[in-house]
Amino acid sequence: MKRIMLLSLLSLFSFHAHSAINEAIVLMVEEPLNDSVYSGVSNVRGFATGPIEIKRVELDVDGQFITEAPLGGRRADVGAAFPEFPSADQSGFSLAFNYSNLTIGGHTMTLRAVDVNDDTKEATVMFTVTRFENAFIADPASVSVAEAMLSSDGTSIFIDDVLAEGQRYDLRLDWRTASQDYDITQIVRRDDNGGGPTPDITPGLWRGDGVCFNVSADGLKLTAEGSQCDDGSALDIDIENPAGADCDVEVNTQEDIPLQEQGDLVVFSYTDLSPNRDVESATGTFESATSALGVAVEIDGLTPCTANWTAMPSP
Repeated sequence: MKRIMLLSLLSLFSFHAHSAINEAIVLMVEEPLNDSVYSGVSNVRGFATGPIEIKRVELDVDGQFITEAPLGGRRADVGAAFPEFPSADQSGFSLAFNYSNLTIGGHTMTLRAVDVNDDTKEATVMFTVTRFENAFIADPASVSVAEAMLSSDGTSIFIDDVLAEGQRYDLRLDWRTASQDYDITQIVRRDDNGGGPTPDITPGLWRGDGVCFNVSADGLKLTAEGSQCDDGSALDIDIENPAGADCDVEVNTQEDIPLQEQGDLVVFSYTDLSPNRDVESATGTFESATSALGVAVEIDGLTPCTANWTAMPSP
């Protein structure tokens, strides 16, 4: 009995052991889209194939293992593109994922394809979550648009004064090509006066361990104007060996980064996809006028390095 228990424990600890990176693996994440906004239950999907058969696809959120994505979906297009790879025509993975179980603001998701030799390849995307106060609204009768107002700017759809479980919200919907429909991209809870929240983010210099950014005087953006960060940057992140990892994260820009309301919070998202450079991305959430936290990612080639950060106004 003791031997059986020991073997069981060993199998648990070795189940997600990996050998090496296999650059020949082809891993594509089709949802979530990088630098997009998600809410409620949606998809995580894509495909994974390679010269050695893929046995599983693992899903991490913010550096933590969450689950495995069911693998084996029919993908005739992938089979046609990679006829030399075993089971390429059954390389699709997909699962329903409740993005509203995550906190409002920025997050990272890493998909990891593992072949039968335990070699791997990873792909990381960054996205922002907007949500209602409750992560899952079970009773359809608790949602009403009886007093809602519908408008459009020609691209987006706005539905103001939606009632959900006793709270009133303003919604924004935008077309998402991946899902071929209009999806919610902003949920703002209204205050007692019927208007949206009025966030009061402290302007000026903010600092944390390896983090510096500058909030504009009107509290609407991160800006290089008047910044005291290195090189006068709007945002400067330089974190070495985050959580003991053998990598560094550097994200730096002098571009303005708009701040956006998400419920009662304010968030920002920045991604640099400039050619011939590492991919740099950062998201942040202002939990209050004097507290912010977020995630930064630098992808060197195909290997992501992820760091969590916190910051507060600098005296």
